[in-house]
Amino acid sequence: MKESDALLRERPSVKYMFIYEHRSEYRLEKMCRVMEVSRSGYYKWLGRSESERERQHKEWTEQVKEVYDQNRQLYGSPKITERKHQKGITVSQRTVKRIMKKNGIRFVQDRQKIQGYNQL
Repeated sequence: MKESDALLRERPSVKYMFIYEHRSEYRLEKMCRVMEVSRSGYYKWLGRSESERERQHKEWTEQVKEVYDQNRQLYGSPKITERKHQKGITVSQRTVKRIMKKNGIRFVQDRQKIQGYNQL
C-alpha cells in the first residue's frame, strides 16, 4: 500500500476531523464516500462533546508547554515528567514524549555547555 492511503486506514474520528477541516473545499458526500464513512456518522461525531480523555490530553499538553517554557526550553521529556510528578500529576514519560512530538516541542541543548565543550 502507498503512503497516500494512510488516512484511509485511520480511525473514523481521524477521518471525520479531516472531513471537517476540508468541508469548504470538497462536497461532504464525496469525502464521506472516499473515506468510507457514513454522513450520519459524521454528523453524530460533529455533535459529540469532547471526551474525558481528550480533555485530559489538552490539559497535559498545556502543562507540558508551561514547564517547557518556564525552563527556557531546556527540558526534555524525562525532566518534564519529573516536574509533573513533583506537582502531583501522574503521567508517563512516554505520554509526555508523544505530546512533545505532536506539538513540535524539542529541547534545546544549553549553548554554554556546548561552547565550554568546544573550547577544550
